[in-house]
Amino acid sequence: IKNNRLNINDFENYIKSSAETESLGNYLLEVLPVNPENNISWITFSEFFELSFSFIKNQDLSPKIVQLQTILSEKYLRYLILSAQFKKALNVVSLISKKLKKLPESQHHKPVFIAYKADIYRMIGKNGAAEKLLRPIIIRLEKKSNLNQISLAQLYDVLGMRRLYDDKLRCSEAEKSLQRAFVIRQMNFGEQHISTISSNLHLAEYHNQMGSANKVFECVKSTLEHIAHFKNSYFEAWANDIMGLAFYFAGNKTNAISYCEKGLLARRQFLKKGHPLLLESLHNVGYLLLLSCKSVEAIAYIHQTYADFKQVSTPEHQNYTVTV
Repeated sequence: IKNNRLNINDFENYIKSSAETESLGNYLLEVLPVNPENNISWITFSEFFELSFSFIKNQDLSPKIVQLQTILSEKYLRYLILSAQFKKALNVVSLISKKLKKLPESQHHKPVFIAYKADIYRMIGKNGAAEKLLRPIIIRLEKKSNLNQISLAQLYDVLGMRRLYDDKLRCSEAEKSLQRAFVIRQMNFGEQHISTISSNLHLAEYHNQMGSANKVFECVKSTLEHIAHFKNSYFEAWANDIMGLAFYFAGNKTNAISYCEKGLLARRQFLKKGHPLLLESLHNVGYLLLLSCKSVEAIAYIHQTYADFKQVSTPEHQNYTVTV
């Protein structure tokens, strides 16, 4: 630490004993947020997250160290996704996957990182690559599903979202995957767990796609009660965005724009410019304004969405096409 700031270069150049490396891993595990999405102050932990990357790169392959690296990799990946560092996130997945290959007893972690990789592909618009990655591992795990319920839920969730926004309109397939993920998480974690809340909001997105506003309100109402307990701006913004679209389908354009604007305002506080979720909120506000015949206000949002999309996403991303 220099002037109360972590100096990562000095740390990487310092030759550490195995005990010192393990001690650092335990410290990072303790100091970093359990779920970065739970706390919009995740930005203040950025240097600690970058230090955890230095720890993850350590070549020590002792089981204790690799176990710590695996847990920290998952936290670090979520931080990278929140900060829209997708290329680096894919590199972390590749790095930790190579380590896990060398340790047969750690193979049960592999599906989790495949799910992260597929989700990153989905977010940047590489839908075909995402599904190609997911299907073989899901088929394999389904054959021994009693041992891999939690991993399967994560894979089902990503596959469901990938199919929900597929231009081939595979909504029924999407619902099946999302419902499976929700049931597994509900049984294993309970209603108030972040993973269950996430699944419930994904189901709400499905109902929005189907134009079933009442089912959306039902999903989000139960979710908001749990979110209030966490005081979680990330999930509140997500719920507001979903509610905005539901109000539009219910014929209430005023509430629709108001809720989507709330979601956008919240997401701007903790997501980096160009993040897919921020682009989604920008697009929704612009689109709803356009549908409400407020074209002058709408074009500012739509133009900003288009400009940011060009910087961060591939042209095959469905929202990019809609924005164009």
